[in-house]
Amino acid sequence: MMSRSTPQKARQNLMNRLDLAGRPGNLTPEDFAAVRIVAAAVTAAVGLGIGLLLGSVVYLVISLAAGAVLGFYLPVLWLKQKVDARRAEIQKGLPDAMDLLVIAVDAGLGFDAALARVTDKYKNALSDEFAKVLREVSLGRPRLEAMDEMGRSSGVEDLHNFIQAIIQSEQFGTGIGKILRIQADEMRRKRRQRAQEWELVLRGVVIYAALLIALRIFGKREVGQFTLYDLVFILLVANALQPAITGPDTSLGGGFVLIVVLVGTNYLVGKLDNLPRFHRLFTPAPAIIVRDGQYVSEVMKREGVDQEEVEMSMREHGVIDMKDVQLAVLEPDGTISVVPTGTAMTRTKHRIRYHHRAG
Repeated sequence: MMSRSTPQKARQNLMNRLDLAGRPGNLTPEDFAAVRIVAAAVTAAVGLGIGLLLGSVVYLVISLAAGAVLGFYLPVLWLKQKVDARRAEIQKGLPDAMDLLVIAVDAGLGFDAALARVTDKYKNALSDEFAKVLREVSLGRPRLEAMDEMGRSSGVEDLHNFIQAIIQSEQFGTGIGKILRIQADEMRRKRRQRAQEWELVLRGVVIYAALLIALRIFGKREVGQFTLYDLVFILLVANALQPAITGPDTSLGGGFVLIVVLVGTNYLVGKLDNLPRFHRLFTPAPAIIVRDGQYVSEVMKREGVDQEEVEMSMREHGVIDMKDVQLAVLEPDGTISVVPTGTAMTRTKHRIRYHHRAG
């Protein structure tokens, strides 16, 4: 009855998707439809229970409907994840399979025998697809027709292009060995390109994190505080890091990938900085460097502040004698807040050129 109630076209599409997913659990379209109904019933029951616990008719209706809809579509999402994973497995195994096909054909094997060698050598999604083609051919189906259907239904562009090249080679009588070598070289080039793109992403994130940690460990500099040798240092670091980030890829596409990665990483760090725990990792706490007219030498040494910088901040506040300073605080942004005896705290505009922040 379920089979008759399922539209033929929708049933065939679902069958194709189940095949692409590797037929998990040997499910048929009818079995999958039953799974969706059962999942909807189970999640609807859970939603009903939540609604009863909340004790509201409105919540009861909402949780019941949401549970039913969620359960009905969860199997679809699960199937999509299976299909995507299998396509990724096919894509990953294609270059190695191409290399083995080239070796087998150059050794004198026919194309069908070369496919059989691949299915014997590898046990993955791609070898399963090749084995399916060989079974259909052994049952009398034309080889080109079986391969064409495999390429079209797989959803993997590189595999489809490879199959079309083989079909054209058969139709025009071109040597299949040459076509295989061309396709194998193209597959290797694309694999290297994808690896380099991920390498660019990794390089950008690692260098960004390394600089962030280095600034946290060795101190903090404001742009307005740069001296001439600070500027020279920044320029040299920028030029030194360029090869480390880009590696051998100097293409426009590689540069675009790096820009996206660095902007995205910086945006993520900015968002994480709103979290108190993360903020404390990279933002040092205020440090008292003068208390009741006395330098706190241990803190000043740890923070890299000298007496001349403190006295400069005092003069900006019109304080001449150290005895008139009740408190001086090195702030996280590099400013020095000075509290004269008997007055409220004010912050100097002077930022020290450099200070080391301990953890």
